[in-house]
Amino acid sequence: MSGMDDDIFEAFIEQLRRYVRERLIPAEEEVIASDHIPDAILNEMRDMGLFGLTIPVEYGGAGMSISQYIETVKQLSYAAPAYRSTVSINIGMTGSAIKNFGTEEQKQQWLPRIASGEIACFGLTEPGSGSDSAAMQTFAARDGNGYRLSGTKRYITNAPHAKIALIMARTSKEALPKNAHVSAFIVDMESAGISVGKPDKKMGQSGAQIADIILDDVKNPGDALVGGEEGRGFQIAMQSLDNGRLSVAGMGVGMGRRILDTAVRYATERKAFGEPIANFQLIQAMLADSEAELYAAECMIADACARRQR
Repeated sequence: MSGMDDDIFEAFIEQLRRYVRERLIPAEEEVIASDHIPDAILNEMRDMGLFGLTIPVEYGGAGMSISQYIETVKQLSYAAPAYRSTVSINIGMTGSAIKNFGTEEQKQQWLPRIASGEIACFGLTEPGSGSDSAAMQTFAARDGNGYRLSGTKRYITNAPHAKIALIMARTSKEALPKNAHVSAFIVDMESAGISVGKPDKKMGQSGAQIADIILDDVKNPGDALVGGEEGRGFQIAMQSLDNGRLSVAGMGVGMGRRILDTAVRYATERKAFGEPIANFQLIQAMLADSEAELYAAECMIADACARRQR
């Protein structure tokens, strides 16, 4: 995947840097107090194309490479983590699953909607299971040409606002080798039988809401089975999570850069014994160690992205 033209990407990153500092950071206090990203900001993020960064151009996205996407994540994560969390589910999880495993018809139907900023969510975790697919209880029973889904998904980011969900469900009551009892379904969140629980209170990431999704005999058409093939849900979920891990690593570096910049600014402003504490060797060593650790993390992420692209 060659990605976006370098000159266009550099111009985009410069625009994003300004937007993060002039718009997203000043809104952090409101986001944290209300546990919600203002609709006006979400619409601005949609207009910037942030919900479709790696979705191919022919489906309405920007067509970024993995390396370009993670660089974008690092820049976006200089602001509160809720901003990245909201868009990354569209891009790195639900969108990438449909892009990599969906039929051409599924790509044409769903990717433009995701790229335009219809909020998506990713339903793997349940009250009694995470990546332990053998313990998964959500079941998709055959119903003519389609399926009926029943079960509960827990800790689902974006669930309170999502229009589209990627739901993992059993299509076999027995656990099969290579997790072939799990399939992936694209679900319209406005379908009859879907309800969403009250957003959970969390220790951090205010503004990135998570909640239960309860599926009560939800009728789903047969063409909503990702790839048109049963038994690939676990593979689809794990490969989508691979993208998510790169994104979380990029977020860590972006937040770390904000922290270090704040520390340097404080060290130059705070005075002790008549001079800035940045003049003290111990403070300088702490800042230098932090810079080295951030640089090491950036190098590891760059290497991981290059390996992923290859």
